[in-house]
Amino acid sequence: MISNTKNGRIAEYIAGASLEEQGFSTSFCQQDGIDIFAFKDEHFYRVQVKGALLRKTKGYLHHQFQLGIGGTKRQPDINDYDLCALVSLYERRCFYLPVEHLTGRTIRKTLRVFENKNIEEETLKESLKIIHKRKYRKKLKWKV
Repeated sequence: MISNTKNGRIAEYIAGASLEEQGFSTSFCQQDGIDIFAFKDEHFYRVQVKGALLRKTKGYLHHQFQLGIGGTKRQPDINDYDLCALVSLYERRCFYLPVEHLTGRTIRKTLRVFENKNIEEETLKESLKIIHKRKYRKKLKWKV
């Protein structure tokens, strides 16, 4: 059985490859709360990667992603990162969400969501639209 740490690293590599395939340059970082810096068209994005294995609950297959930050597992916001990559370790595919669309400390996605071969391109495109509409995108507080 593979450890949670190793599964997390695998998820980061899957997300990095997905971003690279879509024209981004990526840099992996060892920073709490940010796993990847992604660069494209003179923009940079702070990416948090969350990986999950397939599980079966009450008869349906799904992935459950843990999103909370810190000891209190608080909900992330735009000061933490820009983009969350939810990675299915089963399908080896990403579902992207802007941080402001994360509404709790966990999120579930069914297997069917990740079976869509266009899910990465579609969700990344929509997420970037939302990120670029932020009024104060350049005035973010950095947590280092």
